[in-house]
Parts: sequence; C-alpha cells; structure tokens
Amino acid sequence: MVYYNEKKGGTICIQIKAFSDYISISVSDNGRGMLEQEIEQLYEIEEHSKERAGIGLRNIDRRLIQLYGKGLTIKSKLEHGTTVSFHIPL
Repeated sequence: MVYYNEKKGGTICIQIKAFSDYISISVSDNGRGMLEQEIEQLYEIEEHSKERAGIGLRNIDRRLIQLYGKGLTIKSKLEHGTTVSFHIPL
C-alpha cells in the first residue's frame, strides 16, 4: 500500500510492504533533507528538551528495539528528502 499526499509544496509517501518474514513501513518526503549530524541531533534534542510535544523519536525507537530488536532507520539526502522506516518481523 502506498499513500501520497501533496500539499503546500511537498510530497509525503507512506509505504507498507509485506515480505516473507517481515513488514516494512516507511514515511518519506521530498523536503530539504538533512545532514548526518542533523539526524543524530534529532535524538539528542528530544533528550534535553524541556518541552514534551509528543512521544518523540527516541521513545518510538526505544519501543521498536524492545519489541522487535531493531529501531528506526533514518536516511536523508540534502535537497532530496528524508525517509524514516522500520521493520516488523512476522
């Protein structure tokens, strides 16, 4: 299943793929992208933030590791966008 949403200058793609031994879930955009240091800082910012605006990447990553042994994968390329994905074993 693939879902695209194009509003206000950008595209978001939510993709769910079933394989023989796992399900892959990814969310991609075609935004400005990030450097490796920026991706690393995403986890650090939440750890030291005084504001709690949601459950956050650190919590999602931690729970995925607890449940399935592997957390989030974040891949990004400047001027090409970012993809956040994870796998759930069957």
